[in-house]
Amino acid sequence: RIKDSVSRLKWESEGQSFGITLSIGISELRLPRYNEESYLNHVNEIVQVLIREADQALYHCKKVGRDAVTFYRDLQSELRKTC
Repeated sequence: RIKDSVSRLKWESEGQSFGITLSIGISELRLPRYNEESYLNHVNEIVQVLIREADQALYHCKKVGRDAVTFYRDLQSELRKTC
């Protein structure tokens, strides 16, 4: 919905009207079943993984034509099919 809302907006600069699009990469938190303390001990690693996955999903959007949303989990499924 965010992507679609942004694409409907009209912008103006120096007398020129234009629109913008968004590409969004999404990762999700998938943690093994550990206790809360274990999560806290690894929070930096967890955040780095989430950022890396979202970044890969974002660049996949741009590679296939932009103005899209890609979930990392879906990207992984695609990669498994082609390998």
